[in-house]
Amino acid sequence: MKPLMAGEILICVLLTGSALAQEPPMEKAIEEVLACIAIASDEQRLACLDAAAARLARAKAEAVQQKTADAAFSRSDIAPENNEAGAPREVVGTVTQSIEEFGAESVHELRAEKKKESLREITAAATSIHLNSRRRATIYLQNGQVWRQLDSDSAFHGHVTPNRSYVVTIKRAALGSYIAKVEGFSRPIRVKRIK
Repeated sequence: MKPLMAGEILICVLLTGSALAQEPPMEKAIEEVLACIAIASDEQRLACLDAAAARLARAKAEAVQQKTADAAFSRSDIAPENNEAGAPREVVGTVTQSIEEFGAESVHELRAEKKKESLREITAAATSIHLNSRRRATIYLQNGQVWRQLDSDSAFHGHVTPNRSYVVTIKRAALGSYIAKVEGFSRPIRVKRIK
């Protein structure tokens, strides 16, 4: 092996090992690589470097795994803050975000980047319900969401009373669909969130 290549290996070993040099297995593996460089015979030096490089790689992997395990353990030690009664504090804002995102996967502009814990249902006041010429409903909720009926037959046999607030419960159904039950009407309807 050329002396130039041995120098390059030495630099790589030192750079690789410097971040994790505190661990004894890493130090020992680096010392073995350095000892191999001093061997005069090319074949013996190459065999020594191959074996030392394998040990160095194992030592580095073990050190990284240990640091990862230590970091995970230190995060699990953190206890939640308690209120005066000693009960864990409730996280504020999580429910609001989930309610706003409920059904958003069907709205192209509102698709969530990460899948979060999903709600199974929401209940909200409807500010208005509009029926089109085919008696399919568009439900405007107080939280700003808009849901459109997908079913062909109407659950709204009577007329929708204007200026009346209806309570609407929307549940997740099979295959990513949603079912809405409007208070005061007999049947639930299949809906899709449009806003």
